[in-house]
Amino acid sequence: MAHYISNKEFTQAIVDYIQLCDAEEADGREAPQIPDAIARQFIALANKLGSRYNFSGYTFRDEMVSNAIFACCAKIRKFNIAISNNAFAYFTNVCWRAMVDVINTEEKMSYIKAKSFSSVDMEDSLQENDMSDFGEFAGNVSEFIPFFDVAEYEQKMQAQKDKAKAKSVERSLSHDGPTLEVD
Repeated sequence: MAHYISNKEFTQAIVDYIQLCDAEEADGREAPQIPDAIARQFIALANKLGSRYNFSGYTFRDEMVSNAIFACCAKIRKFNIAISNNAFAYFTNVCWRAMVDVINTEEKMSYIKAKSFSSVDMEDSLQENDMSDFGEFAGNVSEFIPFFDVAEYEQKMQAQKDKAKAKSVERSLSHDGPTLEVD
């Protein structure tokens, strides 16, 4: 089975591009545009990762793929061959994080929408106004509002805060400050 991206060729293309950018900037010129071959590989990588079971069921999959491609383009100069010679793994991780960021952002937006809908009694406000133009929607607003568990999201966010706080405390307790040696 042929792989859709050859890591060896992909890594070499990235390194060549970074060296070209460094040379152009050393001469005082602007960095060149990302070559089409690299851009096509970013697109293939993001699309393939977006079709994984982790990301395929979301309605905003296209946004996740777009953000992943953008993130790859933004992080291309940060790839360091001295640290790793696996560009495929580096950019897969970049895509993964970009997609997870989109999911977290969409989840937060859903929380905000659900919280604002729960704070306003929509059915009473719709019945006070003449809503004859809206037909069945006017009487069944709660059926059209997507279900989102506000309490569950708030618990999740609190657990993340508690975990970060515990980790911070653990770091501060485990870190011994500089020691002074006295003769």
